[in-house]
Amino acid sequence: MALKKWIGALAALGFLVWLFQARNSYRHLLAVGEKTVAVVLEAAGKNMTVVYRVRGTTYEKVLSEPFDGFYKGETFVILYDPQDPAHAEVRFHEPVYDQQAYASTPATAYGTASFGSFIQFEYRVGQKTHTRFQDVHPDKAPIKGKPGKVFYNLKNPEIAYLEY
Repeated sequence: MALKKWIGALAALGFLVWLFQARNSYRHLLAVGEKTVAVVLEAAGKNMTVVYRVRGTTYEKVLSEPFDGFYKGETFVILYDPQDPAHAEVRFHEPVYDQQAYASTPATAYGTASFGSFIQFEYRVGQKTHTRFQDVHPDKAPIKGKPGKVFYNLKNPEIAYLEY
């Protein structure tokens, strides 16, 4: 029985060390990181693969979270460590898109989703209502009552971003 307690304590300690390192790693990226553009290569279920280039080298990063609602070809800012470009974080609250390929429409509804730092928003294109989620920008929260503007992709209206 004592062995099980030791194993449990070691597992908990290992998790705490991992959590501490992960937070310090992200703080390091915020302090020294440089930005480039990541392209979604594949997004299905709980995995997403993005690719990005730094100084002529292509990097591929596989992310493991629920990624329903993202589409191949979407682009976002990625923050990478200039000393170790493979160490990077996608900034889903910073989409990168060519406004020539997008049209705008008012958000018909939006609000913070119940499961984290996401905004859920709705918009209409033609007769169809679309719903999408987007990360909340850490420095810019939506203002209650202020209408948001949605930019949707002309070729695939399911791809859209809320500006608030």
